[in-house]
Amino acid sequence: MWGVDRVARRQVAVCVLGVALIAGGQGFHLESDVVEAATTPPVAQQVAEESAPTPPAAVKSAFPAGKPCGDIAEAPPGVSSQPTTSYLTKNLAKVKTLKALRVYSCVDMWPGFGTQTILSKGSLIQVHAVHSAQDGTPRLSVSGGYISASVADVARPTLTIPKAREVYAFDVDTGEVLYQKNANKATSVASLAKLMTALIVRDEVAAGRLTWDTKISITDPNLVRMSTDWNTGGRPLKVGQTFTLKQLDALSVVSSHNAAVTQIGIYISGNNAKFVRKMNAKAAKLGMTKSTFISVSGLDTKDLDRFGLKIPGTQGGNQVSAKDMATLTAALLKADPGLTTLTKKSSVKVKGKKARSTNQLLEGFPFYKPSLGVDGLKTGYTGSAGYCLVATAKPSGRHRVAVVIVHAKNSKNRFEGASKLLESIYARYPLS
Repeated sequence: MWGVDRVARRQVAVCVLGVALIAGGQGFHLESDVVEAATTPPVAQQVAEESAPTPPAAVKSAFPAGKPCGDIAEAPPGVSSQPTTSYLTKNLAKVKTLKALRVYSCVDMWPGFGTQTILSKGSLIQVHAVHSAQDGTPRLSVSGGYISASVADVARPTLTIPKAREVYAFDVDTGEVLYQKNANKATSVASLAKLMTALIVRDEVAAGRLTWDTKISITDPNLVRMSTDWNTGGRPLKVGQTFTLKQLDALSVVSSHNAAVTQIGIYISGNNAKFVRKMNAKAAKLGMTKSTFISVSGLDTKDLDRFGLKIPGTQGGNQVSAKDMATLTAALLKADPGLTTLTKKSSVKVKGKKARSTNQLLEGFPFYKPSLGVDGLKTGYTGSAGYCLVATAKPSGRHRVAVVIVHAKNSKNRFEGASKLLESIYARYPLS
C-alpha cells in the first residue's frame, strides 16, 4: 500500500512515528544524512496497517483528523509552494518546542534518491535539521489524521568526485549546477578546445555561409606533416586531398584530428590567426570571461611552432575555465541537438576509413555502462592540461547531464571518475 511506485507517482505516502523537532526550522525538508534512528533498528520494507493508540493532545491539535495536507499547511515565507508538495508552518510552530514527540500522521516523500530504509513501528527519529529547499532532495509534508505505521527515509547518496584538479557538472536541460571544483580557474584544456570550432562551424552552416557538403581541400604541407607526426597525428592527410565539411568535422569531433580541425578554421577565416580571433570573439559573445584561445586544435605553442601555426606573442596553450567549457558545451548542444548522434559512435567511416573515437565511456570501450546513456562529447590530452573530458549522458527518461573534467592524472581517472560522478548524480537528483 505504501510502497514506492517511481513510474506511476512522483510522491509516495509513508508514515512518521517519532520526530524530535528542532527550533528554528522552516517547512519540512529531510535529508538522510541528518536523520538517525534513536531506538529500534531497521526491519523489513513494509508498513503495518494497525490501529493506532490515541495520540497526545498536542498531536491532535497540530494534525486535525480528516484534513488533507493542503488544507492545514502552507508554504513558509521565501519558499515557493508546488501543487504536489505541501509544507508545514503554523502546525510546525505548535509542536517544534517539544523535544521528542510520537507523531502519528501521513507524510509525503519525494522518491527516487536511492535506497529506501524502513524503521520498525515505534522508532524515535531525531531530526537535526528542519528546513526547505528546491534542489531535488526529499521533501516532507504532514497531512491530517493519524495512523500507526512505520517511517520511511529515502537515502540521498553523496556524489563521487573524480580525481581531477577542475570539475564541473550541470544539468544541460535546466542549466542547474550539480557540482563544481575550481571551476572558475582558467587552465589548459587540450583538445576540448575543438568544441569551439564545432560551434563556429554550426554557426556558419546556420547562416548559410557553408553547407555540410562544402568541399575543403588540404593545401598546407604543414598540416600533412602534423597529420603524420607521432605526437600530433592521426589519420594521414595528403596535399590536394578533398573532404566535405561534414567529413572533416567528424574527424575533428570523433577522433580529435588536429590537422582536420585546423584546416576547417583556415577555410572559414582565410588563415589560422584570423580564425583564432574568431574563436575569442565567440567566447566573449558567450560570456566565457575566463577563456583565451591561441590554438585551434588545443595543441600547445611548442607543437604549433613546429608546423608554422604558432601565433606571434603567444606562449603555452589555450586557457579556459571548467565553467566556461560547460558554457561552450551547452551552447554547442543547443545549436546542434543532434550532435550526440555523432559523438555517441565508437567510430565513424570517412572516405572508407574508420576513425575511432577517443571517448572510452562509449559502447565497445572498457568504461562503457549502458545504464548511463553516455553519448559524447570530447576528450583531450596535453602535458600541460593532463587528461581532460567533457562527458554527456542522457539515460532514458532523465535530463541530459554534462561533466567537465580537467587535469586528471591519467586516463582511467577521467573516465572512471566521470562514470562514477554521473552515476551518483542520477542517484542523488531526480532530473526527470
